[in-house]
Amino acid sequence: MGQRSQMFVQVQPSKHASSQSPRREGRHYHWVWGPHMIVRAAQVVRLLETATETKAIRYWSAAEATAGIIATYSVNQATGEVQGLSPYDDVSGARLEECDNNNGALLVHVDPAGEAYSFAFLIGSENDGDLATVTGVEGLMAAFTGYPWHKERAESEELEDAYQTLLEAEDRGHLMDQATADDIADNTAQDDAEQIAQAV
Repeated sequence: MGQRSQMFVQVQPSKHASSQSPRREGRHYHWVWGPHMIVRAAQVVRLLETATETKAIRYWSAAEATAGIIATYSVNQATGEVQGLSPYDDVSGARLEECDNNNGALLVHVDPAGEAYSFAFLIGSENDGDLATVTGVEGLMAAFTGYPWHKERAESEELEDAYQTLLEAEDRGHLMDQATADDIADNTAQDDAEQIAQAV
């Protein structure tokens, strides 16, 4: 019940990492949908922009990066709401299609070695989406224009700031490509790692 969404983060290994396998983690969220996702996603993008500008991103370990991004998304700084940080909400081992979802997902990809990041929204079935096709912030907002929260707070300062933050990031080339989104949603890296382990 409720508005159900997920967020998945995949971080490639840095140049200094002992393991060269990407790390993928996911969290489940109740009552995080549409504009709430936009506000939280903008917090993540601001973190990634800062880390890129200061070059701190090149030293991120995959474990610390995934933890930091999840924590940043899970705490709504505009409202003080906290979700997604309990062990119960961990869906890291699941494919997105296996999750309890009706309102979409946020995907984040980070490449510390390349000092690069990307993000994308996927729209859920309740909003006529396929939970697979990449969309940006404009597409996500359009999918939720009939919701009361959007009508009441469309001009709210935090949402407008978040919306602009994400638009500007997309303009700089940070919208995720479909192939990367498919890999993260399908947990392809984990499947590959298991196949390699079984072959050894």
